[in-house]
Amino acid sequence: MNKIYLLIAAIFFAAGVGVGVLISSNLGGKGASSLSEKYSAPDTFQAGWDAAKKKVEETPYIPAATGQEEVKSIKGRIAAVSEGQITIEARLFNPLDDEKLKFRTVKIDENTEIIIREDKDMEAVRTEQEEYNKKMDEFRQGKITVMPEVPEVNTEKKAAIQDLKEDDVVTVESTENIREALEFKASKIVVR
Repeated sequence: MNKIYLLIAAIFFAAGVGVGVLISSNLGGKGASSLSEKYSAPDTFQAGWDAAKKKVEETPYIPAATGQEEVKSIKGRIAAVSEGQITIEARLFNPLDDEKLKFRTVKIDENTEIIIREDKDMEAVRTEQEEYNKKMDEFRQGKITVMPEVPEVNTEKKAAIQDLKEDDVVTVESTENIREALEFKASKIVVR
């Protein structure tokens, strides 16, 4: 009787091993000898890096630019001011961009427009808003024919490079694509 139990156990063991081998060979990629063949990808670091970059760019919750469109303005903090240029520290457009792009040298010349934008006094803004509301009522009633302009909450004044200071928050515009530029010429700088 014991021999029958041993024979049955041996048959079930052999059947289990056989089924396991068949299943594992089918799950292994049907002839693919490596992961790169299984997923049709080159087996290189660059391919992995490019795939990760593409995945990050396609992820909707990460506000990253795709790397294909031109960038002509950047916002950042002034890290240094020197003769004819500033260095700004800015956020990367894409988290996988070269870390060197966090610091950019911005050339400034006589054609660069520099504007300092400041908030108006709140009492002045309130007075202007009340005057605007009165004129809008008159416009709606037909008492005046020209629609009044919406009051501004900021004032802007022209400035020079000497007015720029470290830690100022700036928006820098250029006429060229600055997406991957470590150094570029500014056409306009707005200090906020």
